[in-house]
Parts: sequence; C-alpha cells; structure tokens
Amino acid sequence: MFFPSTEGTVIEMTQFDKNGKPTSYSTQNVIKRNETAKGLTVRYQQTIKDAKDDKTFTNEMEVRCESGKFYVDMTDLFKGMNLESYQSSPEMQVTVDGDAMFYPSDLSPNSVLPDGKVTAKINTSGFTMLTMYVNLSNRKCAAIESVTTPAGTFECYKITQDVEAKAIVKVLATDITWLAEGVGVVKTESYDKKGKLMASSQMTKFEKK
Repeated sequence: MFFPSTEGTVIEMTQFDKNGKPTSYSTQNVIKRNETAKGLTVRYQQTIKDAKDDKTFTNEMEVRCESGKFYVDMTDLFKGMNLESYQSSPEMQVTVDGDAMFYPSDLSPNSVLPDGKVTAKINTSGFTMLTMYVNLSNRKCAAIESVTTPAGTFECYKITQDVEAKAIVKVLATDITWLAEGVGVVKTESYDKKGKLMASSQMTKFEKK
C-alpha cells in the first residue's frame, strides 16, 4: 500500500518555492481505517498552514486500496492552486470530478500508468465562478531510489508525469514524485517546460502509532 493506514499516524510536509523558501506546511493525521469487502479505505484530516500569514485550512481526504490499486484523493491533485481556500469558505461549493487516479501495487521501473484529468468547479449562489483542471499524461515509474529527508530515509518509487493545469492561467510542468510503500509521498519536485525548478516539497515528520 502506498499510504499509511494505522490510525493516529501523523505526516508533516513542507512545501518550497523555486528558491527553496518554505511556502506552506501541511499535516495529515490518519483518523479512520475501514476494511470493506472491496478493500481498504483510509481517511485523513489535513491541515495546511501558509508560511506568510499563518492562515490555516483544514479538510478531510480519503484514499482507498481496491483490487491491488491505490486510488488517490482527487482534491490532492490541486495542491498549490488554492483549492483549500475555496473549500473552507461557507459561501463556496466545490465539486471535484474526473478520472480515478491510482498507482498499481506491482509498481516497478518502466511501469506505465494511465493518464487522467480531474476538474474542480467552484460555485457560489448557483453560478460557476471558476473552473480548474489538472491533466496528467506520460505517467511512469522511472526508477527505485533511496530518498533521505528530515523524516528519515525511505526506499521510493520515482514517478514522473507531465502536467497541464489551469486555474486562472494555464501551466505546463513535469512533476516528479517519490513514493514509499506504507508511507506515501516522501518528496516532490515540479519543473517548467524549460526544465527549471518551480516548486518542491519534502516530508519532515513521519510518526506511526
């Protein structure tokens, strides 16, 4: 499984800009584990804190494992696009829909993953104020690498993918995610079409109970 499933587990991530300066901090707590006939569902409470003004946003996310596939929470694909600020507003209704994004349990170097697109619509008073989307393509497992962060050293699957994202303006990027079994995302890097680093993140705490 590519996520922690023990209730009480705490994960902390720090997000950085292109210069390595922290932009936000996120904490995920495993609050519920539920085994079903189809597989396993795990629910998290996530708190995101802005590094500039100390604003915080709290929401819940859900991941699941069914038939050897790990399905991610679709809202997690909108990190860095301020979706959480709309979700926290009582005046806004956020609807997220699209392809079910997953990682297979038998990942190995050169594994090819399915493409997908996810759309978020922000509505207020019955009108669509903003439509955001994330389109993922050319997804694959490039390698298995050992990654060290302040949270420890982890054996990770290196996942690469091309991203087309739009909130107000369209952005093209290449993302790299280092994913560890039983842990989740350990590190990420995002590069623009010229190959320059735009943003990154890394796990700074992993506490399993």
